[in-house]
Amino acid sequence: MATRATTPWAKPKGSEHLVCWAHARRQFVNATRAVKGKRGRADEAVDMIGQLYGIEREFSDATDQARLQAHGGPEAGGTGKASHLAG
Repeated sequence: MATRATTPWAKPKGSEHLVCWAHARRQFVNATRAVKGKRGRADEAVDMIGQLYGIEREFSDATDQARLQAHGGPEAGGTGKASHLAG
């Protein structure tokens, strides 16, 4: 089930809760505006989401499997383009 980032939905049994990146990103952007002149974790989150968006643009015409591999690290058979974003 996909929902807005801030909507509290009860998760039906056997389902996964997916959050829209655009709504999640907006919350981080709002946080960056609250602390003008300081760069913090919210800015880092906005940057990381931007990198994920970049990977999606780069692989927009690719198969689902190719996009999955682009996001995943080598252990997933991927290029690891986004693996550094995890931590």
